[in-house]
Amino acid sequence: MTDFAITRPAAPLFGGRIQTFFAGVAEGLRRYQSFRVACAELEMLSDRELADLGIARREIAAVAAKAARG
Repeated sequence: MTDFAITRPAAPLFGGRIQTFFAGVAEGLRRYQSFRVACAELEMLSDRELADLGIARREIAAVAAKAARG
């Protein structure tokens, strides 16, 4: 008589929750980096250049956050 072992592929750890968690962390870091770059670029502009774009200096963080969200 021959014995057959039934094997199943390994299930993702905790139902994929760890992978989902780290994917979320990576996405958050990507957005934060995008936010920082946008802020730095906008802060280098003069008030005149910002006005041409329709952005007040106090709005830089909000505009950069919106850009980072996509």
